[in-house]
Amino acid sequence: MIDRVKVLVVIGELEVGGTERQLLNVSREINSDDIEVVVYALRGNGSLIESFLAAGIRVIYPPGHSRRWLGLLRTAAHLVRTFRSERPRILHFFLPEAYVIGGLCSLLGPSCVRIMSRRSLNYYQRRWFGIRSIERILHHRMDGILANSRAVLSDLKNEGVPDHISGVVCNGVSVPPNIDETAIAALRLELSLNPTGIVLIVVANLIPYKGHSDVFDALVCARDSLGDSWTLLLVGADHGIEIGLKQRAKDAGIEANIRWLGRQSDVYPYLAVSDIAVLASHEEGFSNAILEAMAMQLPVIATAVGGNLEAVVDGKTGILVPPENPKVLAAAIIRLANEVNLRQEMGKAGQKRVLHFFAIEQCADAHRRLYLDLAHGRRTHIRSLVGIGP
Repeated sequence: MIDRVKVLVVIGELEVGGTERQLLNVSREINSDDIEVVVYALRGNGSLIESFLAAGIRVIYPPGHSRRWLGLLRTAAHLVRTFRSERPRILHFFLPEAYVIGGLCSLLGPSCVRIMSRRSLNYYQRRWFGIRSIERILHHRMDGILANSRAVLSDLKNEGVPDHISGVVCNGVSVPPNIDETAIAALRLELSLNPTGIVLIVVANLIPYKGHSDVFDALVCARDSLGDSWTLLLVGADHGIEIGLKQRAKDAGIEANIRWLGRQSDVYPYLAVSDIAVLASHEEGFSNAILEAMAMQLPVIATAVGGNLEAVVDGKTGILVPPENPKVLAAAIIRLANEVNLRQEMGKAGQKRVLHFFAIEQCADAHRRLYLDLAHGRRTHIRSLVGIGP
């Protein structure tokens, strides 16, 4: 009988987001005869829960959750009980909230292998008092620490994470589905897209650091060159800034060109009707949105921050621009809007790059090798198992 390795993943919630969708796709790939993936969601909510269950992955969450101290203590107590009842061989923490709460709670649970995945630059440590100190303590109690880009790995190294327990597992995406022309035509009609106008898309939750305001300012700068037939598709959940952005668009006179699409579980149809993908983040660990756009043969205009420089090859698969610089962003938009052949060349090169370096199978295989080796006591150098990126 195969000794099945139980991996208990701890994450904040299972709402639609880059990390959550990445976890779902990896879990689908590796949940098998030799590995059992179980997910603990600290906040017990999220539209992706049904997708996890449909993939045969158990989801556990506390009976009630509150960010008040009493609620957090109840969640922590339930999490410790879960560690003791499930007795996983491996605990894997995703994102800072899960790392701090889950990492501290794990010290009260049974002995097991502990892994943390950092998926963003460490700017968040400036906003959360005390988190830097807590994370530095936890770093030295981990058996493996994973970054999703070299930029994130550099942050971890500066925080004192030993080389032999750290490595890069880049994000991975699946081969996008074929979307027939009838469905594309129907969506274009539904969105009232101008048949001759350029369509830009930003896939990013409405969070200040994602740079939506910079995109608006760039489009105002580019308005004379683009004319009035362009459309901007905004895909992403509102994190408190939508009202302000809508007022900004209205004041700039571009509100009629924008489609506010909110959270979408499947972004590929919207990518299929688009010509250019834009990501104007001020900071970024490694963006799934960029990979998904490249997989759909879209050229990408992205800011030269964090993992964006590792995903986009400037001048070949897209254009990298400085962050918070709408004028340079506008020039890149105008260039791609006017050069159809360049868009097509970049799109094809981007898809080739994704299939070669960022396939979900590669990402899942790196996790599988790491889990099995650590679970069976093979304490090899982590980078020999998962690598350091392309």
